[in-house]
Amino acid sequence: MRAKKLKLSRDFEGNVILSVTLLNKTHVESIQELTEVELLDVSVKKYRKKRSHTQNSYLWVIADMIAEKINSTAKEVYRLGVRHVGVFEHLPVKDECVERFIQSWEHNGDGWIAEPTRESKLKGYQVVRCYYGSSSYNTKEMSRLIDYLVTEAQELGLDTMSTAEIERLKR
Repeated sequence: MRAKKLKLSRDFEGNVILSVTLLNKTHVESIQELTEVELLDVSVKKYRKKRSHTQNSYLWVIADMIAEKINSTAKEVYRLGVRHVGVFEHLPVKDECVERFIQSWEHNGDGWIAEPTRESKLKGYQVVRCYYGSSSYNTKEMSRLIDYLVTEAQELGLDTMSTAEIERLKR
């Protein structure tokens, strides 16, 4: 649920009080039942607009067009895009765990790619580059992936949406 205001204060005993102004009043009823609970798990984070399903659909249309042109699969084209412009982290993994770690990471979905890159400074570890799949992308990250695939499609002479249509889609 989203909120527009967050306020911190203290009571006379020094406890921190968190006040939140909700954007949607319909959530109040579902929260009210939690007022009687003794202990809660609470998470607060900065709002980021998520990617739209329309963006995701267009990504796969473009990937499929490219795949057909280069005699590949949409999945391979998508994975190539993720490798070129996707979000990743370098993680140290124990030498004997690398293969299993990669299998587990890639089990998350088509865009979840893990590749060993080099030996770590930590003895007995390798550095694994771990790409996140686009299912975890925000709008900005998804836009970058779409832009990459659209450019690739255009370079192959394929028809894509107009620049204005693509910009509308990314918004």
